[in-house]
Amino acid sequence: MITERAQKILNAAIQEFIETGEPVSSAQLYENHDFGIRPAMIRFELEELAELGFLEHPYRSAGKIPSDKGFEFFARHIIHQPDQRISYEDEAISGLFEKKAWMELLDALSSKLGILGVVREHENVFKNGLENLVEHLEWETQDEIKTIIRDFVEIDSRLDTMEKLIEETPEFFIGGKNEIIRSNSLAVIGGSYEIDGDQVMIFAIGPKRMDYKKTVKIFKNLKRKTSNKN
Repeated sequence: MITERAQKILNAAIQEFIETGEPVSSAQLYENHDFGIRPAMIRFELEELAELGFLEHPYRSAGKIPSDKGFEFFARHIIHQPDQRISYEDEAISGLFEKKAWMELLDALSSKLGILGVVREHENVFKNGLENLVEHLEWETQDEIKTIIRDFVEIDSRLDTMEKLIEETPEFFIGGKNEIIRSNSLAVIGGSYEIDGDQVMIFAIGPKRMDYKKTVKIFKNLKRKTSNKN
């Protein structure tokens, strides 16, 4: 368990990394946030968080980047934050969900979030957004991109495994925990919903630097819609 101050520093560091893609330093956090402590103490907290496995120290960099453990902590933290205001665009996505317009839903998700989206309803699998996903990838080798594309083609056969792993909605699978597409550079957010008596799974697959706040807001809104109906 980490202190409340360390949690604030960790969440701020991860949000900064998501926005910039650059290692985060204590000086940067001191300049952009008020934790009530000096840069030296922020630096100490970052080192402690690295020791606990939430952050990593890239080679030849003075800053820190999130580990898979850090990203998962950040994502789960967002779930328990007060619900954000639902935008017109979010409501439009919910409308497509309620109409079971799956390809239109996936197109909207992919365009808004820059992710690959997958829906399974019964034995039917719908997927869209591979081009958007590839455009948002960073640092991946050609071999890794080929693996991502191959796994995208074969994704149907892996959904049974993922369904068993969804214990709450949304659920997170960061880096190596992602069994849909074998890439340590990706994260998956998954949800299971009941709509008109049918069980539906939805997955958002994107870089680990995806916008978790927007994605979680959409998944929570869909869950709220189905809960209000049941």
